[in-house]
Amino acid sequence: MKLGKFNFRWSDIDANMHIKNTAYNVLFTEARLNFLRDIGFGLKEFKQYGIGPMVVHEHIFYVQEVRGESEVYIDIQLRGSSEDGKYMKFAQHMYNNQGELSCYLDLTFGWLDVKARKLAIPPPNLLEALNKLEKTEDYGIIDSSELKASHVPYGKKIDIEVQ
Repeated sequence: MKLGKFNFRWSDIDANMHIKNTAYNVLFTEARLNFLRDIGFGLKEFKQYGIGPMVVHEHIFYVQEVRGESEVYIDIQLRGSSEDGKYMKFAQHMYNNQGELSCYLDLTFGWLDVKARKLAIPPPNLLEALNKLEKTEDYGIIDSSELKASHVPYGKKIDIEVQ
């Protein structure tokens, strides 16, 4: 398991002297993008292939507080993938400097064709590298039902009068 080492900034601390919830998300995103860059898919390659990662939904579970001055360590595992690789699930774990789990992120995302603005199959070399990731115990093949949550009122509209 490859761990990335990160630090929070002073601007990540709120008035209660806690780490802001958005700061956790920023570090998880940075860890993912560092991982993609490390396997050969940085901004240049995404531009070359005309694709990019698109978050569908993410759930963060806070296990225990992280102090602002602490170093944290983040890993990434593959939780699921569609048969063609158009959409995937990652699990990311944030550990404190004692090696204890502090935060967990469950992420569902797809690969966006930036010109067509629809899901795309990633290039074979990216898919191969992602499939080499350590897999979670509950890893599985997923289908498009993973992209929508049953409790979200998709298609809901209201009447808006423009003034």
